[in-house]
Amino acid sequence: MTDTALLEHIKRVIRCFPEYWEQDALLKNKLIDDIRSYKTTVIKALLANELIKDTYSLELDGITIFKVEDFVSMLRYKNYWEDSYTKYSNEIGLTNDGKYLNYTTDVVLDFPHKDGVLEGGMTKEDVGKREIYYHNVLAKKEIDTLLAPKVLSNMKKYNANGEQNIIKFNDTDNLIIKGNNLIALHTLKERYAGKVKLIYIDPPYNTGGDSFKYNDRFNRSTWLTFMKNRLKVAFSLLKEDGVIVIQTDNNENHYLKVLCDEIFGNNKFVTQVCVEMSATQGMKVAAAKNGGIVKNTEYLLFYSKDGRKNIIENLLYDPRSDYDMHYSKFLTYDYKVKNVKDVFMEQYPNIEFLGLSEMYKVSNEFKEFVDDYQHNIFRYDKVTGFNINNFIEGEVVRVERNGREYYLERKSNSIEQLMFLGASYGYSNDFFSTYGFRKIRGDWWSGYYLDMGNVNKEGNVKLSSGKKPERLIYDLIISLTKKE
Repeated sequence: MTDTALLEHIKRVIRCFPEYWEQDALLKNKLIDDIRSYKTTVIKALLANELIKDTYSLELDGITIFKVEDFVSMLRYKNYWEDSYTKYSNEIGLTNDGKYLNYTTDVVLDFPHKDGVLEGGMTKEDVGKREIYYHNVLAKKEIDTLLAPKVLSNMKKYNANGEQNIIKFNDTDNLIIKGNNLIALHTLKERYAGKVKLIYIDPPYNTGGDSFKYNDRFNRSTWLTFMKNRLKVAFSLLKEDGVIVIQTDNNENHYLKVLCDEIFGNNKFVTQVCVEMSATQGMKVAAAKNGGIVKNTEYLLFYSKDGRKNIIENLLYDPRSDYDMHYSKFLTYDYKVKNVKDVFMEQYPNIEFLGLSEMYKVSNEFKEFVDDYQHNIFRYDKVTGFNINNFIEGEVVRVERNGREYYLERKSNSIEQLMFLGASYGYSNDFFSTYGFRKIRGDWWSGYYLDMGNVNKEGNVKLSSGKKPERLIYDLIISLTKKE
């Protein structure tokens, strides 16, 4: 039997697992990780093929043993998976021995204890405790015991009637679990695997001064092991349309990104958001004057379970201080188009008009006018899909199409739609809930340092460091989820 025939059999089996393919390219690193982790569904499918079984297994006392490393070596070093046309016509990137890094295991984030589990207690009860790295193979029994579902004890319920002792809870109850987060995640997995829409993780940042007290020569690898253990089980809790968000600073952010790409798959990465968590004041001013670059931001890494990039359910808005000069037209109630300036001057003939932008800055009357008539003030925008012969030039008409309302005007040889100010006007999601002009928020989330002065008062919980503003958590929840 030729290598080509064997390849076709292997491809036929692996094609049944779409998670290992990116278009026609095999994600070998992901497949190898799962093979080495003895993912039963994949290995069973491979051994169900007689040719593959004959090539990559042996019988020992009636037991079939899959030759994992032989199969992995074939994936890594054989040029079976090359397609020169696809390779050179579709992709540009870094390669190693002619293989793109995305599709090879030759370059990975490797670190001591990567193949282990770290219990990693973070509570004061764990201070001074001797931590052990449990090897995935050598300490399998200990790991199984550690990660087996645990009984929740000392449960209490808080409602309008105060504190109550209970022996069970419902799926609709909000839960606060105190204890080791790794054990808690594996306990929750039994009930919530595949059911969670949003996970937000705020781990220790490994700054040397935070709660991660592993400042030995394996400090970074210990932190990465700690994160890997928790991220893998957390990802299993997500629904197919679920999202996980992890907050860090610049101490470990880049290592964490590579680790998450390996655990989740780099095709699951959505974006990174910068969050302004501090202002340049106090000691930071002195640091800047001494030549330092002041740290103002932290980072949110977004990954989706199904690889979707369009994860936003509800838009977030930031205030816009200046007047958008595009909104210079006014639609009267009898569908006549006028200039905003002219309509305003009809109502306030004794006020000197200084221009739209300047009036919005200095005139309370003009601000009230804009507020009152936000659904009359508009700008033009192009639109397609309408027959120009059905419209009269200069006449505004209201049209409904596919359940959406349009206000349209024929201008020379084109049809333009009226975009009303009200869609860009309202309350923002900033610290002050500013009302007025607003813009859609992107990947720069500013102003959270304003919350930090009061953060210790939020939730009636004393926390000396690391506490995040309720507004940040709220913004993540409302933007990434919707009520069902």
